[in-house]
Amino acid sequence: MTATADSPDLARSDAADLVAALSAREADVLALLANGYSNRGIGAALALSERTVEAYLTTIFQKFRIEHAPGTNRRVLAALVYLDYLDGSLGV
Repeated sequence: MTATADSPDLARSDAADLVAALSAREADVLALLANGYSNRGIGAALALSERTVEAYLTTIFQKFRIEHAPGTNRRVLAALVYLDYLDGSLGV
C-alpha cells in the first residue's frame, strides 16, 4: 500500500512488514525520527553525517512507498508507520 495524502493509514500488519524490511540502521534512524529528532539530531545520536541521515530517510521513504506529494509530510507518514508497528508489537 502506498502512503499518500489520500491514504496515510496503513494496516498494522502492513506496518510490521514494512518495518521488518528495514536494515538495523534504517530502523534506528526511523525510531529517532518518530521520537521527534531532526536530521542533525539523528546524526549526532548515531554518529552519522546529516547527508547520510538524508540518504537513510530516502531509502526508508522508498521502502515504505511514501511518495513526495503536495500537502504531505513524508517524515510524519514514516513516523506513523513506525507508531502503528509499535502498537501492533505491543498488542495495543
